[in-house]
Amino acid sequence: MTLKEYIFDIFGLFHKGKAHAIKRREFLLWTRVEYGNDITDREMRKAYAKLPICGSSQGLYLPETQAEIDEQVELHKKKIIAYWRKIKVLKRYKIDSDPIQKELF
Repeated sequence: MTLKEYIFDIFGLFHKGKAHAIKRREFLLWTRVEYGNDITDREMRKAYAKLPICGSSQGLYLPETQAEIDEQVELHKKKIIAYWRKIKVLKRYKIDSDPIQKELF
């Protein structure tokens, strides 16, 4: 069983729905005990990146209802819009030539 499959199974059994969320750090410790001590936080995050695992202030969870899925989709849309606005602002910003270079002439 791969780490990705293991994580999906555990979330499906114990952490389904926002009410049963688990903090990432706590889940990592639990995963190390059950799956293997050498798992890093980065490896765990990479393993569940392509799973429908959601996050909130309560922790990580597998959505249990369509409302939970819709809520997460809306949150991610807001992030996309915010990042797109920032990208547009940065692209419009023009930097004057280097002031140190100006002093040379």
